[in-house]
Amino acid sequence: MTGKPARLVGTLFACLWFAGCGTPESTGGGATETGNGFAVRVRTSGGAAARAAAVEFVRTDSWIADLADLGTPRTFQAVADMDGVVRLDSLPPGLWAVQGEWNGQMGIVPVTATDSSTVLQLDTEADLRGSLAGDSTSAVWVEGTGWHSSVHGGEFHLFVAPGQIPLVASSGGYVVPLGVPDPGPGTSQALLDTVQRHRIVVEDFSEGNHASTISHFIGLGTWYTTSDSGTQIVLNLQGELNLQYVSKDTSIGYATAGIVFADKVGYHDLDLASMDSLCFDQRGVGQNTVLFEHIVNGANANQGVVSAGNLTASWTHFCVTPSAMKNSWDSMSTTTNNISFCSTHGSRLEMRNIALWGVALQAILP
Repeated sequence: MTGKPARLVGTLFACLWFAGCGTPESTGGGATETGNGFAVRVRTSGGAAARAAAVEFVRTDSWIADLADLGTPRTFQAVADMDGVVRLDSLPPGLWAVQGEWNGQMGIVPVTATDSSTVLQLDTEADLRGSLAGDSTSAVWVEGTGWHSSVHGGEFHLFVAPGQIPLVASSGGYVVPLGVPDPGPGTSQALLDTVQRHRIVVEDFSEGNHASTISHFIGLGTWYTTSDSGTQIVLNLQGELNLQYVSKDTSIGYATAGIVFADKVGYHDLDLASMDSLCFDQRGVGQNTVLFEHIVNGANANQGVVSAGNLTASWTHFCVTPSAMKNSWDSMSTTTNNISFCSTHGSRLEMRNIALWGVALQAILP
């Protein structure tokens, strides 16, 4: 089933610490595990049974690690019967998704513990072609699936299901996040991207919502805002981060926009031990401070703080390095679960192109 990918549907504010800059709360809750003994009913876009559809089961909880270590995710295949049904007595341990294709239609659905009968809904495939610059790569994959395309001369070609498609490049143990295209049913789309093995795009602001770019690849990373009680804020994430605020007292007022790495289970610490830098472009009115924070039970237990300096009317490039955090990095390098940007003594913070350098994608998985 190589070269015919589909999509995987992926998967705050109390404590004050540094200069009044706020900290997000965890969402709380429980985890979901894969169940055993169920039927998968494959349906066409018109609702009919997809007779003899090609079906593939993909392990998703170890997908990135398997691709990096083994060169391929763990999968097994099946064929639907004449009623469009695949029946299994059990699944191996782990979390899984089931994907399928039939007569130019494709789809994917996660498997949960409560599913005794899961419906795999197909839709008309989209045509995705891409050109890659930068580091060499051997293949492009749709994350969380068994479908991929080899890369020849920097070019790849995939048929994908409509919707958001998180793409990764792989070669020699590297797994590099690419873009997250969003093609419609039956459409064609061309992509241009750059493969940089030691870069992870944290946020490119292409979607304009509170789900960060990195969340499509690790399932974590949601934007939040907070401020002191005397400051009013407005956040816009379309195309860039634009945080505007008005403080009653500019000497103590602050506005914070941050990315919290938490889910229903709780906060998840990132392994940033190999980080070279966190880089971004910034402009605005006021000052910007970057905080790497370790949150425990909704409270800030530890942090590394770096001033990004005074903001100006022109875009400037800034990088936070571990050495700038001095001794605090020893504890933050493997415990950071919140990264925030705190603006003070002004009225506006704008940011774009936020990226981690030197960190492997598999190192920051929950």
